[in-house]
Amino acid sequence: MDWKGNKVTDQRNIEQLLGYPGNDFNDSIIHTRIHPEDIAVVSRVIRGIVEHYVNTEVGKETYLTITYRLLKKNGMPVKVLRQSGAYGTFGGGSLISNWSMLTDIGFISNDQVE
Repeated sequence: MDWKGNKVTDQRNIEQLLGYPGNDFNDSIIHTRIHPEDIAVVSRVIRGIVEHYVNTEVGKETYLTITYRLLKKNGMPVKVLRQSGAYGTFGGGSLISNWSMLTDIGFISNDQVE
């Protein structure tokens, strides 16, 4: 995510994962298509990490890993592992851009997670 340009710069395989063609996929989708049962917690975590990045000198070794459900374009949920970190920072460490990688982990049942 390029925060200065307010755009998603790379969307490899997003159509296969969520059903959105690359040119339709944007930051708004990632934040508005969170499953209704997950949105309160996930939004709070994301706001917290963005606030941390904005108010703290961060390095590229700072990461966020979270699992939750996103809604595909067709409305069906998909369980994802989202891994995010700082990609570019200003000299003082404030965030310019970040990377996020979404992985479909729907094949893992809740019984397998302890």
